Amino acid sequence: MNCYASLFFTWLKADSGYFEYLLQKRLKPELGLEHGGGDFSRKQHLEIALRLKEAGLTAAVHLLYSGLTELGGGGARRQAVDALLRAVEIANIYEPDHLIGHPEFRPGSTSSSDSQHPHQPSPVWLARSLATWEEVLGATSARLYLENTRDQTPQALLALVNLLPDRAALCFDIGHWFVAAADFQTLLQWLEQIVNRLGHLHLHDNCGRFDQHLGLGRGRIDFQLMLKFLAERNLSPTFTLEAHDLQALEQSLAWLTSRLPVGSFGA
Repeated sequence: MNCYASLFFTWLKADSGYFEYLLQKRLKPELGLEHGGGDFSRKQHLEIALRLKEAGLTAAVHLLYSGLTELGGGGARRQAVDALLRAVEIANIYEPDHLIGHPEFRPGSTSSSDSQHPHQPSPVWLARSLATWEEVLGATSARLYLENTRDQTPQALLALVNLLPDRAALCFDIGHWFVAAADFQTLLQWLEQIVNRLGHLHLHDNCGRFDQHLGLGRGRIDFQLMLKFLAERNLSPTFTLEAHDLQALEQSLAWLTSRLPVGSFGA
């Protein structure tokens, strides 16, 4: 496995010391553009990219939530797609290993779902989503991982990713699964369905009621079951520790260090 850690631009702006901690630990950042990235100038982004390069670290970029699902097909949607492409332009400054995108499927919603099958995408949603993410892939050479958010099953994400080039794959966010989907399909059911298009993991813990982004082992998610599933299939997807504070990151690193082979972390 190859490890990244979330890094919000708001933390950089506040000079919280988090960035220096990542550099010291040689953890590659997954930069969250939805958290203050648009407030930085191109010059500031270039300076951050240079610091990473001097440290011998690459980066990934977490694109903003676009709200595309609720916008239909008119001018408002075009504006949202253009905003997403501007975010990709910023991301390209970092020559990212990968981008994280959010198709934002809404089960049972008339804007997303097939009228007869709430977990299946409607033809309109699928066509619009395909067009959007093809534009994104055309604007970058990075890999693109599409993340589950409120998805209760992986059917819509798989339908979309299977229409995209191989440079696109799935990002399985286990915290989002536990909140939105655990009552619908088990962890193993999800993993069995997505295994052939799984590219990346987002790891954080919670107690099942809301998206807490706790350190691993601090909530109720069975991470050991996921690690066992991956090991049995000799799979080593890259992953991001999506901690939202330094304490949660340190807890996650300690939990994983005791369970994964030496060399799983750092650049």
